[in-house]
Amino acid sequence: MVESLVAKLNPRAGRFTPKIINAIEQRFAEDYRVKIYSGNYPRRKTLQDKPQVITLGGGDGTIRYESNKFILLCEELGLSFNKQLFAILKLGTGNAISYELGAGKDHLEQLEMILETDVNELPTIQVPLIEITGTTPQGEKEKTYSMLTGAGWDGIILKKYKQSPLNGLVGYFSTIPSSATEIFFGKKLKFEISFPQGAELAEIFEEDIEFMRLPLGDGERFLQENQIHALVAGTTPYFGYNFVGFPYAKKARSEGKMHIRAVGGNRYSMIPRFVAHTKSIWSGEYRHRDVSEIVAPEVEIALLDKEASAQAGGDHFGEFTRINWKVSDYVLNLVDYNAMRTSS
Repeated sequence: MVESLVAKLNPRAGRFTPKIINAIEQRFAEDYRVKIYSGNYPRRKTLQDKPQVITLGGGDGTIRYESNKFILLCEELGLSFNKQLFAILKLGTGNAISYELGAGKDHLEQLEMILETDVNELPTIQVPLIEITGTTPQGEKEKTYSMLTGAGWDGIILKKYKQSPLNGLVGYFSTIPSSATEIFFGKKLKFEISFPQGAELAEIFEEDIEFMRLPLGDGERFLQENQIHALVAGTTPYFGYNFVGFPYAKKARSEGKMHIRAVGGNRYSMIPRFVAHTKSIWSGEYRHRDVSEIVAPEVEIALLDKEASAQAGGDHFGEFTRINWKVSDYVLNLVDYNAMRTSS
């Protein structure tokens, strides 16, 4: 049995309710093994106490925020971030990694399953974090770690979403009018992209050979003017809402790489085409020559005429003229609920 578990529940997460926290607190109130926090909590003391499992209740933003805090503290305390076991409770909005783990709404059942299992027998999934470094127009660098990231169109949408008073899919859809104005009538982005450690196409279309000149040698660059509208990358297949945004992520991460998608083509014909193929896009089965499927350990992005909106973990991250994504040495070691249910 697990002997110590700390649960951090984010009260600002999209699906967090007083009913949920009350149910969890009441169920484990007399269990000496469990400590539950909502709001602020002592991260440093938590790490120093060396709990067998740290449970994060929230969504992608919570996971990104907490994992970044723990990375810094582990470095400071001389502890191994990669050895710390985490569990996820699905309380956020998009909940990308939750779908891969099988984390659902049965929060009490999931905590009980963990507590009733020997910690050495808990099945896990290791998900590498992408080191995301952006350079602002003023030359300042900002860095974070996340399982998914993007620049261009999705950054614009998430910037608008951050400003919206609405949450969830309703909030995303409410940003479409203002996002579309910037996407379709704003100045086109000009990306110069390089892969310092080389790259490969996960799936090859004949047009890609000329379009992207891949595979690339170390440090080779290509210039795309007025063609690429968004670059996204992930080390987990899901982008949230059960949307399989990175179908090659599992294979890529097994090789120390990430799945990168370069979305190009005529920007006026893309939206009608995507609407027509919503089902296959959502399931990760859609393939088209305008969506290049790349696997690489690192990518360097330079914006030639203007800065681009960027996102990390499904949250707007900033406006940058240069962006670097690199698969880091940090790995999230996560309890796999799907495997637990299969083995029980």
